[in-house]
Amino acid sequence: MALKDIEAFLANEIFEAQFDSSGQFSLDEGRSLDKLAQYQSERPGLWLVKLVQAATALGASEFKVRQFLNTTSVCFRPNSPLEWEPWLKSNAASQPGTRHLQLALQAASTIPEIKMVMKVGKQSWQVERGAAGLPFLPEPLAAIEISRQWQFTPSLLTHLRRSRLQLEESLLLQELGRYAPLAVRLDNRLLNDPVINKPPGLRLGVYVPALWTRPKPAIPYTAVERLVVGPGLGLMDHSLRLPYVLQRNGFKAKPEGQNLFLQQWVGPDWLSTRDWKSHLRQSTPGYSRFDSRIERNDEVLEIWPDYNRALGAITLSGYLSLDINRNREGRLYLVKDGILLKPKTLPKELEQTLVIWSAPQINTDLTQLQAIEDEVYQDVYRTVCYHLKEAADQLLEELGYSFTAAMKMADALQRAKAATRYLAEQLSQSA
Repeated sequence: MALKDIEAFLANEIFEAQFDSSGQFSLDEGRSLDKLAQYQSERPGLWLVKLVQAATALGASEFKVRQFLNTTSVCFRPNSPLEWEPWLKSNAASQPGTRHLQLALQAASTIPEIKMVMKVGKQSWQVERGAAGLPFLPEPLAAIEISRQWQFTPSLLTHLRRSRLQLEESLLLQELGRYAPLAVRLDNRLLNDPVINKPPGLRLGVYVPALWTRPKPAIPYTAVERLVVGPGLGLMDHSLRLPYVLQRNGFKAKPEGQNLFLQQWVGPDWLSTRDWKSHLRQSTPGYSRFDSRIERNDEVLEIWPDYNRALGAITLSGYLSLDINRNREGRLYLVKDGILLKPKTLPKELEQTLVIWSAPQINTDLTQLQAIEDEVYQDVYRTVCYHLKEAADQLLEELGYSFTAAMKMADALQRAKAATRYLAEQLSQSA
């Protein structure tokens, strides 16, 4: 696929665009590939990241990576047909999954001293620089296998450099793919365990305060959290926890738990039924259970006896909390087809807020890791603001019922008030 043929896509992704005399966007193909090579070099593994997005968008349940001395191979089986026809004509595909695959091969084709081979079913293609038009029409739902093979060299230093590159690639895959709804496996090891892979600032479900202040070892504490049911993210099953107050589409119950003050579930009508948990667990990511090792707030890995057990996993469209991101600036993390994009820092009124939100429709720049703040982005941000305000409003309402609770949750009360004022202003301006 020639980059010059995907003008509309690149127009949103690159800042050094040029326009010809007719006003049409144009971009030199060689220069575009050089830029992809630059980003591939700066963040080794960009091609693997794009392959994860392709597999996610195509409905695959598993993404397997195998690393050998001179070869890295990737395999996944799509659950929906790819849009092969445009690629046969060296054009960009409009289908997200096929587009991710095209860009993955383009990025990989810029790596020097390698041979890239894509095998679809029984047909194979040795990819050249630029990943131009396909030489055959692949089978609709055949397994896709892509291998990168290094040229043989007797140099020990070269082998060490390649081994280091493979390590960096696997770390990037683990860093950015932690919320992918399919199982990402490296040499049969699950990379995207929802609990293990949480660095500071992303302790979704595993925030651990100081030993003497936590209500229960390894159980996160937050005044309110909101879970939006739907596809997009693979997360731990928060329905296993017992909040003090539980809401499902506005329906309120009091399990009298101590782990959360208010937990909100919003989404389909079946959330209001008695068997809502069984409905929730019918949609799981590529893994149904995962390990429960946790990372403490001081970044020391510990295993707590009362929490060291396999936990359930579910898929969600979003997670929001006003205060689980303790002692940190508020952050919004968008996930595009299973890959974590660079976070957006939220204003002071939303300190300690943490939002993880699936946004497959978002546009990214040429790095593929930075969201472009265009109209599509603004629509997503308004939706996030709406859910944050709903969470804060319902928390304020709940605190208003009990003087004792309001006294105990004084910090949360002030934070919710500030968030509500700010969010109400933002939503009114964008109306």
